[in-house]
Amino acid sequence: MLSTLEITDNRALIHLHCFNNRLSSLDISRNNALKSVYCYGNKFSRKELDDIYCALPFRGAADNARICVLKNASDTNSTIVHATNANNAIFKHWKVQHYDDLTNIATNGTYTCDNGGGITPNMECYITLDVKNGKEIKLDFKAGANTPVRVVSGRNTHDIIVGTDWYDGNTPSSFTVTSQDTTIKVYGDITGFDCSGNGDNITNIYVVKNTLLKTLNCSKNSLSTLNLVLNTQLADLNCSSNQIASLDISNNRALIDLDCSFNGLTTLSLAENTSLRTLNCSNNSLQSLDVSNNKRLKNIYCYGNNFTSIALDEIYCDLPDREPVDSARIFTLNELSSASEVAVVEATNSANTTNKNWKLKTYNTNGIHTDINTIGDFQCPVEYNLYISGMRITSANCNNIPCVSGTVKYDPSTKTLTLDNATINAGKDYYQAIRSEIDGLILNVVGTNNLISTNTGIGFGKSMTITGGGTLNVTTLITTTPSVCAIYAAGADLIIDSCTVNAKGRWGITGHSKTDNLTIKNATVTAEGMQYGSIADFANMTLIGCSITQPAEAAFDTALHCVALNGEKVKSKVVITKNVTAIDLPIAESALTLYPNPVSDVLYLSATARTIRVYNVYGVEVAHATDTDRVEVSHLPAGVYTVKADGNIAKMIKR
Repeated sequence: MLSTLEITDNRALIHLHCFNNRLSSLDISRNNALKSVYCYGNKFSRKELDDIYCALPFRGAADNARICVLKNASDTNSTIVHATNANNAIFKHWKVQHYDDLTNIATNGTYTCDNGGGITPNMECYITLDVKNGKEIKLDFKAGANTPVRVVSGRNTHDIIVGTDWYDGNTPSSFTVTSQDTTIKVYGDITGFDCSGNGDNITNIYVVKNTLLKTLNCSKNSLSTLNLVLNTQLADLNCSSNQIASLDISNNRALIDLDCSFNGLTTLSLAENTSLRTLNCSNNSLQSLDVSNNKRLKNIYCYGNNFTSIALDEIYCDLPDREPVDSARIFTLNELSSASEVAVVEATNSANTTNKNWKLKTYNTNGIHTDINTIGDFQCPVEYNLYISGMRITSANCNNIPCVSGTVKYDPSTKTLTLDNATINAGKDYYQAIRSEIDGLILNVVGTNNLISTNTGIGFGKSMTITGGGTLNVTTLITTTPSVCAIYAAGADLIIDSCTVNAKGRWGITGHSKTDNLTIKNATVTAEGMQYGSIADFANMTLIGCSITQPAEAAFDTALHCVALNGEKVKSKVVITKNVTAIDLPIAESALTLYPNPVSDVLYLSATARTIRVYNVYGVEVAHATDTDRVEVSHLPAGVYTVKADGNIAKMIKR
């Protein structure tokens, strides 16, 4: 005969027969599937029986759950059982009965269940469900160890203890709450919540009052909206099989797994979900999908949408590079896909997925997913290491880069980014207005241009030249961002040539680790670094055709690696003013026309000149010709040069 019985790991247990043994205790606190317990003829005390009642899982009335603690009315344990409080079991839809005739046992005890030492749930943290009154609602929960949770609907209150495993663990959950109102509230510090599979019985869920949620499964209900704006810790979301037409997950940056399939989505923005690994957006009405920011993705299920072949090819091109060991897959068809959808997918170019170690697959419910053969020849755009407001510049968008106003274009043949009276607002706190890793990038400013960012205005890790004769205003708004530079040379040299630059931020114009070189030539520069230095952290600063005019007596200090005054880093406005010389006279600029410009080999002038001289950014003559209308420049490296012909001046860009 048994004196102990360990069943805490038998989570699927439905019926327990342990009668006529020598048990003095019985732990059923984890057996949430139980519907019948026959435990008469043991050595339970009154207290132990009351604890068993309190540990019984909640059941629905239709379950006809029973616990038989006496064999019949003559059972020798009758006195002990009558002293218990059967109401604690009845409250959970259990009948306390005799085994022989299944008659109910009357008890007179007053024992009250606590919820684990009388601990009160956090009533400020809760989830609200809109439900149909009088329905059994399936729920499941998980949280930190021994977390008290209270479920309330009308007068119906359930107090339970939740731990790190799912409280019920079944799919769908066998833990049910009978609603006695049109709402159910779940109080407590829950980190995982599952209300899936309730169909029309749940019409809304409000989780904004529980900011601790990491896992939410609200699939297979009748939700039309889902507000997750405050659930910033959410990592796993399944809201599939609802009627959701719009889903905003821009604040859910911790999201790793997303299943929003079988809804009515027409758009889905994933720009902020950079941790996403698995995406199931199948069976919606999407016409496009941008995964260019989702560098950790490994699995995408996107069949059953309204994609064209081109839209799918663009998705393929946006896929992140993976390794073969990642087994990355994108499912664009399933076994039920229509002939028209198959034709759309077969017209794409799967080589663009295989080049990145992704497999293009048809999803099959039997788990044997088949490869898709395609006949398309779509070529992915060339990607450049240049970003404007977080958007990567490619051969597809380089001639029409979005900005607030003006025009922004990039010419990869000359590595020239041209801003023509442009305003660029980075928008996001973590976006830079311009970020470049292109060695030798030329930033050509025409007219007046404004860059606005709450992060670094211009950041670059390879050498860059700012030129063009126009004005560039770079402003970084002072926010909580820890390091905000107007212009940041991150391990690269910077040349500012023949233009006006105004930079303002926590740092004005700054280098990295005091190893970068700053050259300012024939330019006017204003820099203000209100907290950390106006021009700082450069190894050297070279001024050609210009000088520091404010603060008076300020100069670049090679020991401090910054513009300093009286041995202190200058954090107020530093003004570097262009010196007027013959080579810089603006009146002569318009009198000379050069073509082609940019140029590869021979540069032509609009008229014959007695003397043609070509200067580099340091003012050094690098090419020369006399009595001609052309000059050979094929030997020159790519860059910006000054051409002077009989006193007339113009700028030349060498490819």
